[in-house]
Amino acid sequence: MSVEIRGFRPADHAACRDLWIEMVADHGRLYDEPGLGGDDPGAGFEEYLTRLNLSGMWVAEQADVVVGFAGLLIEDRHGEVRPLVVTESMRDTGVGSRLLAQVTEEARNRRLRHLALRPAARNLAGMHCAHEAGFDVLTEVTLVNDLTGRRWREGLSLHDLPFDYLPVWPVSRRMVSAMLGRSGVVAMAAIGSHDGERVVPSGSSRSVPPVTLTRYTK
Repeated sequence: MSVEIRGFRPADHAACRDLWIEMVADHGRLYDEPGLGGDDPGAGFEEYLTRLNLSGMWVAEQADVVVGFAGLLIEDRHGEVRPLVVTESMRDTGVGSRLLAQVTEEARNRRLRHLALRPAARNLAGMHCAHEAGFDVLTEVTLVNDLTGRRWREGLSLHDLPFDYLPVWPVSRRMVSAMLGRSGVVAMAAIGSHDGERVVPSGSSRSVPPVTLTRYTK
């Protein structure tokens, strides 16, 4: 069945709230944080809708069922895609890429200078999707000194500096699949910085959680 990308309607509220709850649960598994979102993980969606810089929302609909949504936040002439959510059964089908294309088109129509997306470094499937959609400029990195003693997986190098990116804990095959996607760690090799240097697999010793990928609009 075909998937339609369209603007958010008030009738989509419940479906998008459910997708938000699914996203929070995924993040809880991905980041090893059980109970993320507290007793009402959908409350974050209600808070999101009140943001003054929320400038548009779009949903992906298949057979009258909302299977994903994305939002556009704007500050001055700078945009950010937040969130980008696709229900588990529809991932790796191109829905996320189509939502990103819709938000990018809107950013161009509004004459924004660039459009940013902030996946966690361990969210390799999401990063691969973003890169395919044109988010291939690396503009910001958050570095963390993990004081808990938790082990992290080696595998990234940026400007000849080694970094860890994925916490090591017992995981199921389903969790690994969600984190890596179909392309595995090779997806990380495709993220480029302003000067064309590449993030490539390597030995590492420091952790790099979120990164900012930017698509410059023309």
